[in-house]
Amino acid sequence: MSERREIKSYVIRGGRMNEGRRRALEGLYDHYGLRFSYEAIQCESLHPEGQSAAKVIVEIGFGTGEALIDSAARNPRNLYIGIEVFPAGVATVLREIHEREIRNVRVIMHDAVEAVRYMLPDDSIDGFHVFFPDPWPKKKHHKRRLLSRSFVSLLCRRLKPGGYLYVVTDWDSYATQILDACNAEGTMVPAAAPLEGRPETKYEKKGIALSHEIHEIAYIKTSASA
Repeated sequence: MSERREIKSYVIRGGRMNEGRRRALEGLYDHYGLRFSYEAIQCESLHPEGQSAAKVIVEIGFGTGEALIDSAARNPRNLYIGIEVFPAGVATVLREIHEREIRNVRVIMHDAVEAVRYMLPDDSIDGFHVFFPDPWPKKKHHKRRLLSRSFVSLLCRRLKPGGYLYVVTDWDSYATQILDACNAEGTMVPAAAPLEGRPETKYEKKGIALSHEIHEIAYIKTSASA
């Protein structure tokens, strides 16, 4: 519990929290949200239909939730856990899933590294989605990138055998870093992108507008954690 991550992959700034978002965060988080805890959660039991989830998928840094909500709506037997540190994005997702009566989403508003480290058990997750993480493009800031070798290793330990890590980025140097981190894991092998019809996020649209190449990176875990 004393382990701390000194370098964060984000900087908290004043977000646009209008009255509607504030009400959504205050009124809906206890219904759809999970409070950060140093105790591991039993993910499959969180599915609202009174049965174990077919799959447990975690999206890290979901932003305003386009991909998270789309996936959950199309796959109601799965449980989707979204991790996001910014309150405005969390409030947007809470309001959307409540209005659309999407019941198979849970959100964690906390630092993703700590949430994965403490709340998710080894060999418990069917898939991790990380779409357009902050690229921290300046070389002096590369140490802030979320998908460091140590974090990729942590994600790998949390995946079930046969589970996957799916990352999309429009920054060439970040894609190279992610590939190197995945290839360093002895139980991870490259795979085809696991989602068809993934909705474009606003960050993807910005990357396309800048003529950036979109890198889709997917790896599957082949065996249980040691």
